[in-house]
Amino acid sequence: MAKIVLGNVDKLDLRTTLEKVHVIESVDEFIAHEEGKTYVLEDTDEHVQAVINAEHEVYLPAGTLIAAHQRPNVKVYFDLENYPFYQKAKELIQKETKPQGVLRFKRTTNRALNQSLMTEDLYVLSELLGEPIDVQVRQTNPSVLPVHVIIMINFGGGTMAHLEYTFTQTDEEHIEFEWSGVKNIIDFDSDALKPIQPDHSRNLALVYPVDSILQTAREVNEELIDQLNHFKSLINGGAK
Repeated sequence: MAKIVLGNVDKLDLRTTLEKVHVIESVDEFIAHEEGKTYVLEDTDEHVQAVINAEHEVYLPAGTLIAAHQRPNVKVYFDLENYPFYQKAKELIQKETKPQGVLRFKRTTNRALNQSLMTEDLYVLSELLGEPIDVQVRQTNPSVLPVHVIIMINFGGGTMAHLEYTFTQTDEEHIEFEWSGVKNIIDFDSDALKPIQPDHSRNLALVYPVDSILQTAREVNEELIDQLNHFKSLINGGAK
């Protein structure tokens, strides 16, 4: 049985990936290759539909969850959870029995207004900080770019988060992550980690290895779907 990882290939760090992977451009190339290997394929709608019923292990971005619903061979992964900076921050924050502090998270993306992205991030952050007890959302006119969204979250127990999203036509993504906790202060800015001679096709601070996807991907079950629907409703209910 082969493994098929679909995603934004520009976000995958193949240099640090330990798993031996084969990047292919079409499903026809996969069919022509041997099984028992790991293949990477761009996550277009056409490719998702072509592999969703394949008798192999399929790994999809969480945004394609509808296509993955109730298919035992399919797992989904979350963009934020796979970034090395987030995994390190998670390790430090989880040293506290109950994290207490303030999180400021800022993401600029070249996508259109994307509720799924915000829902996925809220799911990942809630696994780290706890169940939100209050969510307030404000956003600018969605028909005028850039679109700005601010999400204020009270996790209770002295923990709050301020999430800022900018949906624009910029060519590059940008993430800031600031945590002020009782024991740790964490400050990450993807722009601060750009090399002197950058790869202009992507931000090298915002890539992750295929190994991370294989390790963090989750089975699609009713519990996961219910949780994501819950966080989606919190975002919708807080919007003004």
